[in-house]
Amino acid sequence: MERAKVLRPYTLLLLTVAPLTGVAETADELRGLWVCPWDMNSPAAVGQVVSAAASHNFNALFVEVRYRGDALYVPNKNDARFTNPEPRSPHVAGRPADFDPLEDIINKGHGAGLEVHAWVTTYVVLNRKTPTPPGHPALEHPEWLSQNGRGETWDRYGMAWLEPALPEVQDYLYNVFGDIVANYDVDGLHLDYVRYPTPAFGRHPKAIELYQAETGKTLDDAQAFADWRRHKISAFINRLYNGLAKLEPTCSLTAAVFASRTGTAYNDCLQDWTAWLEGGYVDAVMPMAYSRDAGVVGKQIEDAFGVASGRHIYAGIMVPEVAADEFDDAVGEEMVAKGRAAREAGAKGVVVFSIKGALREDALVARALREGLFREPAAPPEMAWKGEVAIATGADVVAVYVKGEPRFAVRVEQGVPRRHAYLLAKEISARADADVFIKAAPDLTYRVYAGAYDDRRAAAELRDKLARLGY
Repeated sequence: MERAKVLRPYTLLLLTVAPLTGVAETADELRGLWVCPWDMNSPAAVGQVVSAAASHNFNALFVEVRYRGDALYVPNKNDARFTNPEPRSPHVAGRPADFDPLEDIINKGHGAGLEVHAWVTTYVVLNRKTPTPPGHPALEHPEWLSQNGRGETWDRYGMAWLEPALPEVQDYLYNVFGDIVANYDVDGLHLDYVRYPTPAFGRHPKAIELYQAETGKTLDDAQAFADWRRHKISAFINRLYNGLAKLEPTCSLTAAVFASRTGTAYNDCLQDWTAWLEGGYVDAVMPMAYSRDAGVVGKQIEDAFGVASGRHIYAGIMVPEVAADEFDDAVGEEMVAKGRAAREAGAKGVVVFSIKGALREDALVARALREGLFREPAAPPEMAWKGEVAIATGADVVAVYVKGEPRFAVRVEQGVPRRHAYLLAKEISARADADVFIKAAPDLTYRVYAGAYDDRRAAAELRDKLARLGY
């Protein structure tokens, strides 16, 4: 049996997939916690986070390792392919120099059976409350900050943002995020603040020049300018997704998004996450369904599920910020109701903001979720369109194993190339905008490579590379 990573050539063979009989159904649901820097800024704090998550039947941690252009990890730790000059975070100031929060939580989290996702703030790079250490990108490149029409760089919340439309910014962030994935065994990269603060921003002089040169239009065409800025964000996410797929195929790319898909997200923040799902630019989105009303949460997740395009929807639900005398059993009941509404609306899981609230008042919320919604342990849902698989063959039928468990029976058929491959497993029907290529190996196993290139030259180069590697 061979472990094979997913690569991306054009298809030569087709797959017909059917569920294996006799495979036990297992519960699959993401149960995540957002973990802020100040909740993981010492080895003891990391241990408490991991212990609390595991004991309450959570299975995933989304740990904020890039808060405001800073690093709660070691840039270029072992692999220096991606230039990453970001300074050590002020949230670990005074801690021993050899304390690496991300490495520590990966080691402890994986040891406890938890997934660990690197949560990164994408475009927000400064706020007035957080110290700015030497070497910070905003100090080194103030010309990268986004501006409104008055030339101001601070938004109304006291935050400053990198300009998404600048190629220099896109290259910089691509390298920072690539460096994290190249050097750490993270299960996913999780994007936050992947948007504009308001439509008033994006008036950076160079961005305006690029817009006019690329579209031939002026700022008088407000709709065209908004569409162009949305596209710049989407194009960056697509580039990042493709890059991560080649770098580490099992690493997921997810994003926290505004739950109001066509309102706040699309119009107010130029965040077109419907396009990200439809284009396969992300593996999952977490609509931040932060209402206290379970009915509203359910409707928002139902709306998101309607445009999921085979990718996963996880509901972001928030522990309400109420005074101590109001933080009682009703709060726990509210969180359970919101989680159940999301589940019934089609969500593949929930992510709770944040661990601090979940553990407040003797872990009231965490206990309520464990007792009312997470009674039994569960594994995060598989993403059938990506990752590592192992193949055992017999004649023209192969059995596919995902994470060591049998999932598919696959019949290999000769045929013409197709744009789409459909993989059916259990109750999952995942469309991969992803052609599939299978080749028998000398040891009677199969190696599977999945993906698609719009650029035939790139596909040909990959074929040549596979040939050189003996595939």
